[in-house]
Amino acid sequence: MVVDEVGYGASGAGGDDQVGGAAEIGSLPPLAEATMTTLAVRKCAGRVRQLYQSSVADLFEQEVSTDLLKRRELLRRLDVVGLRLGECADALSDAMLKRSH
Repeated sequence: MVVDEVGYGASGAGGDDQVGGAAEIGSLPPLAEATMTTLAVRKCAGRVRQLYQSSVADLFEQEVSTDLLKRRELLRRLDVVGLRLGECADALSDAMLKRSH
């Protein structure tokens, strides 16, 4: 499943290597915390898009069928999630930059 490959388990929490662990983030100043969160979200968004591209490439190696087209549509929707994650990271980064001045 794509979600597992991105680094999230069944609980939905990210791995310690992605952001640095929840304990470390809570001890950072607000701007640094937002910067670390934004970076982690951008990495996740990029990873989702990479997984989409490789999954679609694997999918089109199969014979074309209605099931294949349904799977492609599902993968496309997941890719859109990756796009929106990137946009959210950009908006968060812009907001924090404006508030820091």
